[in-house]
Amino acid sequence: MELDLKRAKKHLGKGENVQESLSIIIKDQINAYNEYAMINFAFEYIVFTEKKNDYLTEDNFKTISNQIFSIVQKGIIERKIDNGTIDEIHALREDVASKLELLTVYADEVEMYEYIINRQENLDVKIVDSLEGFAKEVVSFIFSTKDNVIINQRLKDVLGQLPMRLTKTKFFDYIHNSLKIYKGSKTVKLTDTLDLLEKIYSPELAEGYGEHFNDILELLNEIKKNTKENPDDEGVTVINNYLKQIGGKLENTINGYIDLMQIINLIYSQLLCLEEDVQINKNAFNIIKEAHKYYMSEDNVDVYENVINDLQTLEGKQDQINYHIIKNESFVELGSGQYKDTICGTNLENIINKISKIALLNSSSFYSDLEEKTIDEEVLDDVKIYKMVEAFLKKLEIKIGEDDILVRRAKMSKVISHLPVSFSSAKEVYEYILFALNQCGNEKEKAATLKLIKLIMEDKD
Repeated sequence: MELDLKRAKKHLGKGENVQESLSIIIKDQINAYNEYAMINFAFEYIVFTEKKNDYLTEDNFKTISNQIFSIVQKGIIERKIDNGTIDEIHALREDVASKLELLTVYADEVEMYEYIINRQENLDVKIVDSLEGFAKEVVSFIFSTKDNVIINQRLKDVLGQLPMRLTKTKFFDYIHNSLKIYKGSKTVKLTDTLDLLEKIYSPELAEGYGEHFNDILELLNEIKKNTKENPDDEGVTVINNYLKQIGGKLENTINGYIDLMQIINLIYSQLLCLEEDVQINKNAFNIIKEAHKYYMSEDNVDVYENVINDLQTLEGKQDQINYHIIKNESFVELGSGQYKDTICGTNLENIINKISKIALLNSSSFYSDLEEKTIDEEVLDDVKIYKMVEAFLKKLEIKIGEDDILVRRAKMSKVISHLPVSFSSAKEVYEYILFALNQCGNEKEKAATLKLIKLIMEDKD
């Protein structure tokens, strides 16, 4: 007797009819993922095509948008899918992910110059009565919750605003102590962290730096050129205007690329599913066709008018399907785990691998790396951590020597704010904050720091 989904799960749980049971469960799961992706894509695509003028007139988006529409026409509308189609969407996703990473590097660099300029503004008012009292107030704010995630984020926010007066030796010691937390972890985790810190201190090392987003680069270069020690009020105003402009451009561009990545992930998911014999949700498909037709047309029509019934039919459907996918997950995992040898070399193994990739495409971390990599099983000990960190610090030492004092302090502050938290008590946090404030002899910088930290505390209330 042919098994239904419920019986297939029951049999698989008992280890009976493994291949047949897995076949039913996996087919159901990939159908569910396809419908989930189609419906989400239908809703996203109709909004995306409505904003086509924004995407097709902006140089940063135009080429990618046209590639998206071409793939949708061939792969989703006509369902002509081959290895070339999959390769094309994969390459497009890689390109957008690399551009997002580069934009993050630019944003970090802009924040560094904001750090410098915020400390050049003249503040005539007295911010606090005593530094000791203020440091205690900050520590109370940081630890006013029991949520460690919130505590760590508050601590990093505060550290990122404190005056940087550590000597190079103490700065390097701080990095060493912070990264000891990786003892017992896989080497790749520390490698990734060191790569991130290197890009924070030396953004020009990031792949593609200086080659893309010319409008952003022009403003960034103007900010660099105009930043100098103790600029007058007019100079601060000029730089702040540049910072405002570049902040707006970065926000719009990053949001645009996030939208593009979300669209690409949903297309990629559908193409992987459509390689299999999956069912098509007619309502979602109709919305996609109408939205695509709207993009192809030069007429200014109401794209919603022809799909209003389809939209209403699909309302709330995604949540139902997502719940169904979650209920299937543990059984699909049996195929890639306990029964891996049973299905090795079969088409079931290929589909399970495909489902794993689709799950990543639909995850909250929507630009996760899809490439299968050899897992580094080496576990870090104190000696290995010390050697890796020392090698990083030798490169960092060369860069530190190339920077003027304002830029160097800003970069050091940025690095510290991205390190794992290494304080063992609230007392240590208090002493570090008070030390940073007392060591700062520039009253203008100190006043700006106190003001910025007060704003952090007020925003979190």
